[in-house]
Amino acid sequence: MKEYIEESSNTDSIHCYLREIRQQGLMTAEEEVALGRQVQAGDMDARNTMIVSNLRLVINLAKRYLRHDLPLLDLIEEGNLGLMRAVEKFDPEKGFRFSTYATWWIRQSIERAIMDQARTIRIPVHVMKKISAILRTTRELETILQRTPTPEEIAESIKWPVSEIHEYLKKDVLVTSLDTPISHDDRGSSLADIIPDPSSSTEVALTARDLSSHVHQWVGLMPEKHRQVIFWRFGLDGTDENSLQEIGDRMGVSRDRVRQIQSEALEILRVRIKAEGLTTEMLFE
Repeated sequence: MKEYIEESSNTDSIHCYLREIRQQGLMTAEEEVALGRQVQAGDMDARNTMIVSNLRLVINLAKRYLRHDLPLLDLIEEGNLGLMRAVEKFDPEKGFRFSTYATWWIRQSIERAIMDQARTIRIPVHVMKKISAILRTTRELETILQRTPTPEEIAESIKWPVSEIHEYLKKDVLVTSLDTPISHDDRGSSLADIIPDPSSSTEVALTARDLSSHVHQWVGLMPEKHRQVIFWRFGLDGTDENSLQEIGDRMGVSRDRVRQIQSEALEILRVRIKAEGLTTEMLFE
């Protein structure tokens, strides 16, 4: 993929890269299965087709990790390495869309690069571990909520004070604003001007829909009290999300008991993922 990536992170380089990948069409589920089988049989053309068809997914994921100390094109290149690994490991018989499977590999590759960069600027090990735990919990909640969780939701899930979540989010290397100019010329282009909005990305929408469908199925198989807590807590039934206290009042139990049931339900979800032939890290790490 290096031929698509320039060393410079200027506007022209990003425009050029986006122009290249926009010419590639998305794969249908049937095409993913057929190509996946061909890749397993050693077909290099099928491998390249799967990689090129999913480069836009890498961009939309890389956009979420914009850092002052790691340029966008570096993030994209790291994400592309994860994408290549996903193509090699993808089992088309498992029933997941490729974008759902590849998302974890792409994120893992990008986050490893970010952590490596953090080591070079000497962020303490205990801080890096805290940041890693927050990232892991964030993705776990994203799987259920189908949106980015708030610091308060992360704190509640990980059982840390919300002030601590805010503190470590600030330490997690400065995040670049989408409105920050990325060139010093008079065009004044910003990242928001040239990178597609992930909320409008077909690839991201497919991944979210696939995950949402599976999560609803798995939650539906839980014992009634666990199912109720997950649906009420995270609004999976289309209603508003409820606080632990509100759910406790509805069920006639304490707030702490609801929290315990929620933790048990998330563990049931992890076990179910393993039963489907996946790993919990695929969605939660």
